[in-house]
Amino acid sequence: MVGGPLPRLFVLSLLLCWPVLALAEEMSREQIGTVLGQPVYRDQLADKEGVALSIELHNLFSHPVMQQYRATHSKELQPTEREVSNATAHFDGWHNERLKAQDHPLKDRRAEIEQALAKPGLTAEEKQRLEDERQAIDSQLRPPGRRFAGWMVANWKLQRHLYQEYDGGRVLWQQAGLEAFDAMHAWLKQREKAGDFAISDPLLHEQFYAYWTTVDHGASLSDDPRFIEHEFLNPYWLRPFIGDSLQKNLEADQRR
Repeated sequence: MVGGPLPRLFVLSLLLCWPVLALAEEMSREQIGTVLGQPVYRDQLADKEGVALSIELHNLFSHPVMQQYRATHSKELQPTEREVSNATAHFDGWHNERLKAQDHPLKDRRAEIEQALAKPGLTAEEKQRLEDERQAIDSQLRPPGRRFAGWMVANWKLQRHLYQEYDGGRVLWQQAGLEAFDAMHAWLKQREKAGDFAISDPLLHEQFYAYWTTVDHGASLSDDPRFIEHEFLNPYWLRPFIGDSLQKNLEADQRR
């Protein structure tokens, strides 16, 4: 009989066994550390082609700790309206100056696409390919805008905060801007010592810190105090936007 004593007894037995089965499954996983009091397992290291192990480790261990740090210091790290406005004016101005040249390759290619689209006899596939390329070029021709500027300011405020709180040191030039290289390293070691995260596998622990200990960053890494002061701590793109040529303003700053 459906819903009778036997089916109910079977469901009850499953419910009673479920915690034991879940515990057994968890015990079969290999734990490689903890982050903010939670266990981290080896099978959480996603096996993604082209994704470095060090990146996976930082996604698991340092990213949650950094999120907590940002929340704790949100007042100091929040971009101000003035900062975002200044940065937007500089980045958009720099972008527009680059496009002033009549022979800019992106503009030339866009003109070629327009001519190609005007020709008769295009297949649907050819037309779609050209329109997709035109759309991609248009996105590159548009100024980066406030969203990009806000992201840059937020990243800069975090890096500057780490630099000021964790004994300065060298800075590293990255595509996303200058990074407080030594200060970030010091911060991670402090958070590890405080127990915010732990990596029990020695090889994974070594790989986690390889970015600071074994990777050769070459000329991108600088300890020049003048460079750090003018390019990192007080970047030109956060100063009021005053003129025609960003390059001239930047060159004037560098001569001071």
